[in-house]
Amino acid sequence: MTTRWGSRCGGGSLFSLALRLLAHYVSGMHKLSLTAVLEREGSGFVSLCPEIDVASQGDTVEEALANLREAVELFLEEADASEIAQRLKGEIFVTRFEAAYA
Repeated sequence: MTTRWGSRCGGGSLFSLALRLLAHYVSGMHKLSLTAVLEREGSGFVSLCPEIDVASQGDTVEEALANLREAVELFLEEADASEIAQRLKGEIFVTRFEAAYA
């Protein structure tokens, strides 16, 4: 089962969502669908998971994403539910838009 923020987690507080997230992750039976935002920085890339505010980097897009996945998994393994709840954001939407300027 894939958990999507705000769509499959149901109602309730962010703390209860964090507890469910931690229980699902620890059981090893579930996967999470999270957001990765990557930005070129110098000759490499910085990667960010905005739902839990975890970042990493790498020389390539693939390496930055793999390093972010590892950092998120380590965070979820080591953090207690209160820290996850403190960081956890609800729904994240990533889109592009145009802005006019003179």
